[in-house]
Amino acid sequence: MLSSKYVSITRSRLANFTEKGEAKRELNLLSRFYPEKAAAKSLKVFTPLPPPGRISFEEAVKGTFRVASIGEKFGPSWATHWFDVELEVPAGWRGHEVHLLWDSECEAMLWSENGHPLQAFLGTTGDDRRAEFIVTESASGGEKLHFYVEMACTGMFGNGKWGALGPSPTDLKLEFKLLEVGLARFDRLAYDLFVDFTILEDLSKHLPEDSSRGCQAMFVANKIMNMCDVNDRSTWQPCRDLAREFLSKKNGESQHIASAVGHCHIDTAWLWSYAETKRKCARSWSTQARLCERFPDYVFGISQAQQYEWVKQLYPSLYQEVKKFVAKGQFVPLGGTWVEMDCNIPSGESLVRQFVVGQRFFQAEFGKRCNVFWLPDTFGYAAQLPQIIRGAGIEYFLTQKLSWSQFNKFPHHTFIWEGLDGSQVLTHFPPTDTYNAAANVKDTVFHLKNFKDKERCNESMMVFGHGDGGGGPVPIMLENLSRLRDVDGLPKIQMRNPEEFFERCTADAKDLSIWVGELYFEYHRGTYTTQARNKLYNRRSELLLRNIEFLSVAAGIEYPADKLLELWKLVLLNQFHDVIPGSSINEVYADSAVHYGQVSAEGGQLLDQALQGLGALKDDATPVSGLGLVFNTLAWPRTEVVEAPISGGLQQALVTVPSMGYCDYAGALVEVQPADAATVRQELVSGSDRFILENSLLRASFDSNGHLVSLIDKRLDRESIEPSSATGGNQFVMFEDIPMYWDAWDVDVYHLEKPKFIQGGQLHVQDKGPLRASLRLELSLSDASRLVQVISLDALSGRLDFSTTVQWHESRKFLKVQFPLNVRTQQATYEVPFGQLQRPTHFNTSWEIAKFEVCGQRWADMSETGFGVALLNDCKYGYSAHRNRLTLSLLRSPKAPDDEADMGQHNIRYALYPHAGTPQDAGVVRAAYAFNVPLLVRPRGVTPSVPPPRSFFEVDKPSIIVDTVKKAEDSAAVVVRLYESDGARGTVRLTTSLPVKAAALCNLLEEDDKPVQLVGDSVTLSFTPFQIITVKLSL
Repeated sequence: MLSSKYVSITRSRLANFTEKGEAKRELNLLSRFYPEKAAAKSLKVFTPLPPPGRISFEEAVKGTFRVASIGEKFGPSWATHWFDVELEVPAGWRGHEVHLLWDSECEAMLWSENGHPLQAFLGTTGDDRRAEFIVTESASGGEKLHFYVEMACTGMFGNGKWGALGPSPTDLKLEFKLLEVGLARFDRLAYDLFVDFTILEDLSKHLPEDSSRGCQAMFVANKIMNMCDVNDRSTWQPCRDLAREFLSKKNGESQHIASAVGHCHIDTAWLWSYAETKRKCARSWSTQARLCERFPDYVFGISQAQQYEWVKQLYPSLYQEVKKFVAKGQFVPLGGTWVEMDCNIPSGESLVRQFVVGQRFFQAEFGKRCNVFWLPDTFGYAAQLPQIIRGAGIEYFLTQKLSWSQFNKFPHHTFIWEGLDGSQVLTHFPPTDTYNAAANVKDTVFHLKNFKDKERCNESMMVFGHGDGGGGPVPIMLENLSRLRDVDGLPKIQMRNPEEFFERCTADAKDLSIWVGELYFEYHRGTYTTQARNKLYNRRSELLLRNIEFLSVAAGIEYPADKLLELWKLVLLNQFHDVIPGSSINEVYADSAVHYGQVSAEGGQLLDQALQGLGALKDDATPVSGLGLVFNTLAWPRTEVVEAPISGGLQQALVTVPSMGYCDYAGALVEVQPADAATVRQELVSGSDRFILENSLLRASFDSNGHLVSLIDKRLDRESIEPSSATGGNQFVMFEDIPMYWDAWDVDVYHLEKPKFIQGGQLHVQDKGPLRASLRLELSLSDASRLVQVISLDALSGRLDFSTTVQWHESRKFLKVQFPLNVRTQQATYEVPFGQLQRPTHFNTSWEIAKFEVCGQRWADMSETGFGVALLNDCKYGYSAHRNRLTLSLLRSPKAPDDEADMGQHNIRYALYPHAGTPQDAGVVRAAYAFNVPLLVRPRGVTPSVPPPRSFFEVDKPSIIVDTVKKAEDSAAVVVRLYESDGARGTVRLTTSLPVKAAALCNLLEEDDKPVQLVGDSVTLSFTPFQIITVKLSL
């Protein structure tokens, strides 16, 4: 045999035997899979109008069908076409395996004639092609068959094209051709030999060139080619015997062990709408049910409770199949959350609710909660997640997205992740660096070679199957794994439930490394800013639901639990990791806007009901001038200027309101002393106009362009703005924003090299005090975009506010506002969900350069010893801090996958908050909450006496935030969720005016109660840095 002398030629020869191109498939086994075919006896089509026509099976079969033909085109994009297909198995195919073939160049689903989803079809030339359905493994001959096919005019990844900057916007005019419909006789022996040979070829290709097993694999594969005659079926079995003999050689006992689980990652929305995702779930899951029937050891993991609920509602017979396979251990519920959410932008309480709602669903439907947090594809992981994961009863975490990181490769695949509070969770990144592994030799070899923790652990997980658009594993993947279970030269591979994998990993692992703090993703930094309205609606919805829950408890009205759950589910749904980051198509944001509109409208009604329960006037009642109530939903007393709808219009007033309570409007009024009043004046300084806002705490000076040239903290006599700055603060900067790829997702570091500093504003005096003094700035950003900003300072306020309305019509530009601060620090502090953390302000190393744009929530702060400045906001999440410059990212304008992203009007509020000491000393967390949660003023009716002030909750430690007050999920108790916000340790007294009879600590799922002593109207709780504390109060 000459093959050993001509290795490269031999390897090329082997490729001919598996080549899928039309030129060579006739020379190999591919052309022998279907030796005979039979056309459909009848083919009819019904098109529901207007598109997209997503109707039920029951509606579809009542439609008016017409004759359809092969070669006919169907469209447009997203349209639905239902086919009625009749077929007959030829009598001569008795005893043979028979397949139904369907190719319409797009996604489709096969239905039984009685309305049960059977399997998906996908017409494509890629490896995710799925164009056959096994009708029978042994035909009788003569069977008459009747099916329906629901054709969805979309590719697996929607209806855009993939270009230089990622997926393009949807092409709404696509058409898809019906290429094939019929039956075919399948030769299983040809297919099995093809799979065997492909494995041998891949072993010779992907094992090291000098490895004995790779060379032996090439030798055996070459021998098979010499023995095999594709036109003589009698030669095929001896070839299979050779392959099986080679693959039967097993590993030693110490070989690495890979646990494999099938998965079809279905983005709950992305390049398709929510409505299409519902059909994707049915198509994908029905397909995997068929594979479970064929492969009894197959394990398939499904996350996202929302998708289960959709299938339960829309495809009840399929859902019963899902439950059957869950009971058998083949379908495995994963994740424990409502959706696979973004972890940067949602609030801490939203992250908790993802688990509460998700875990309760899994418990109710399957009698068991998830023990593996499954989030393979999101754009960074907040530092409080380990505590939230553990608090939700979960021990393990699987993801892989950090394998994409741009500057630095993450150093581990199996490690302990430690959160802000010290909570730890065993974490695994599949070494294949994907959740879409092909389960072939190439992936398996890479999996073992790439695993970074070999010396500490001999176990790893491979997640395989086509994903993002769904689909999941195809049969050849399972055929591969059945042959690769224990093959010399490869890791041992076996199907396992992910929880079983983690248990094995726990038992095997030795001295795992510990990673402390956030898992920062060095990519997709633009998602902190893209689709700004969506992010604004999310912030408002979170805070609205918070207020409704607390005020409903305080009012003692019938708690609207069902409606609140419905609204929470909408908010949680839109926190999916391709929706709230801004990386979906336009149709998704149209859906999202409707959802947020529902939350706003129905939530507003619930809020009014709660306020009315506390004495506010009903909507249909006539207000009495001067009578009102002021409500404070934060857990500390507040003195602020409000705009009160009390006397027939909005009226400014300075009021003081108790902690988490309310008081009479007249009784809340505070008289403003002249020394405390807010004032505005215009001066001439060095020949230039200066506009000065001042109160007893601050003095802010602006030039005529609206630049903040000075901000004096009068309490400290300290300048906040760098005196030598060329432009001062409130400087708007527009950057060219053309990333290397992933348009909506990415902003690359080089954008910082091309700034355009916006000049030429016009500043005017608007309000002259004494309660509020303000300036109005008008500024042209470009020929197409402009902004109007009101800069205001209230009496007794230590905060300088900027309220901005932007008309934004740009293409691939990035708008930011920056403040050069008179502060020197190597670390900036940012709020993250339920906590805060520090990140560098310098670019010393690649790890620090990678954080040129970071995510924060309501505030960021730069402080030196004794003094600092916080930048607050009401709807933004992107920040950068370099040297002494603190910058807030405002708007982007990517054109893919949504070419209308962020176009139009935006309302943005931010504020500067100078302070003594550190952000912890200065109460920056409280200041940011107050900026986001305004006092509520409502008219009240005439009563015999003035309503007395009332406080429902109060804490005696400023760092303890009462974030949530709600009714318990399963009892009449009240649940109070607090968190330590500054990294402090100690005790706190929680005081309430509710008639509490008993108190207990519980976990985030409101279980595992541990009684705490109730002394009068308060409980004393111990806390550690950044601890989340959930208290259950029995009334």
